[in-house]
Parts: sequence; C-alpha cells; structure tokens
Amino acid sequence: MKSGDYKYIWQSNDWPNWHFDLAALAGPMAEASRAQGLL
Repeated sequence: MKSGDYKYIWQSNDWPNWHFDLAALAGPMAEASRAQGLL
C-alpha cells in the first residue's frame, strides 16, 4: 500500500487528529446552519 492510499480512514497516520482550514469551512457551515433553521 502506497502512502496516502488508504482503504479505511483509520489507516491514516493522522487518525483521528485531523486538521481543518476553519476559514474555508466558515461559509459552508453558516449556510448549512441557516438551511437547518429553515427546515
């Protein structure tokens, strides 16, 4: 298995310590929250 070719997510070296770009997620998360409120 090559590095980066994982069948399962827990096989990743970073599991479960993921890193996210919070600035990139802020807009989509706000849209999702608003859509949930409209339901």
